[in-house]
Amino acid sequence: MASLNRRRFLKWTLGGFAALSTAAIAGGVGISLIPDVPAAANAPWRTAGQGRNPRERALSYAALAPNPHNLQSWLIELIGDDRMRLYVDRRRLLPETDPVNRQIVIGQGCFIETLALAAGLEGYRAEVTLFPEGAFATNGVDHRPVAEVRLIAGGQADPLAHAITQRRSVKEPFDVTKIPSNGQLRALTALSTADARLAATASPDRVKRLRDLLYVGMEIETRLPRTFLESVKLMRIGAEEITRHRDGIDLGGGMMEVLGRTGIVTREALADLARVSVRQLERLFRDGLGYGVHRHYLHLRLDRAHQLGRESALSRAEIATATGFASADELSRAERRRRRQAQAAN
Repeated sequence: MASLNRRRFLKWTLGGFAALSTAAIAGGVGISLIPDVPAAANAPWRTAGQGRNPRERALSYAALAPNPHNLQSWLIELIGDDRMRLYVDRRRLLPETDPVNRQIVIGQGCFIETLALAAGLEGYRAEVTLFPEGAFATNGVDHRPVAEVRLIAGGQADPLAHAITQRRSVKEPFDVTKIPSNGQLRALTALSTADARLAATASPDRVKRLRDLLYVGMEIETRLPRTFLESVKLMRIGAEEITRHRDGIDLGGGMMEVLGRTGIVTREALADLARVSVRQLERLFRDGLGYGVHRHYLHLRLDRAHQLGRESALSRAEIATATGFASADELSRAERRRRRQAQAAN
């Protein structure tokens, strides 16, 4: 019961602080005085392109490549004046959330591609030999190099290279109403190569199936204690931790800074959430809101549908699809049920 009380305290404190923040902003109080991201943590983005020679400068860009949990699991061996070998740093793996190291290897590929783009800015091209001592087994990584790269004069800058320092990991809700046109999708899939094939779809049925698949995967990762706790251990709460570690999952910004400094949001409190069963979570929602998780989720979808109807030019059918309803009729039935429940409660 004590752990449940802590979780309830966390939930209500978060809610209370959100209300306080809203009131403060409305009243002109500057909560944004606390910086979102510490300047020291952004230093590699500002200094990219600096170095004593083209290889160092290209590597300074490559270090900004996207990678799982921002672990930066790469090691570089410099060979001569123009070559280098890339290895997986096996001290920085994700055995629970990425047991076969699939994400880790994808991160290595992102490093190589970013390096090749950056080499073009220096007037070089990157000659890449993948797995020069043999490919990894399907169940993991080992001590052998992922790639050997040689920089050869005569390369040209790719337009994408100038976007390297603009890349960010988007941690905000996507607007699912902004569906790419068929022309945009064709332009995207035209980027396919012999090594990598791109596929895209705007079909509502296929999009829904893919969205549901991603949701289920995320639900599994966050509900299994062993996978969730692996992520919690890599969470950096507040500016001080973000600056000190320079890796992992950053939880920064004004609200999180205050919650972290006051000891409300800690790794221990977040880890405690992993031990909440579905039944306990349902009970917490009912105690706090008067109804369960699924009804709360339904209300969020209906609120979003109402917002889209008020602020967008989407048809009723398009709004239904965007908010997870099978049809406009199903959306209308859900709205009528909510009105009846509200009237009965009054």
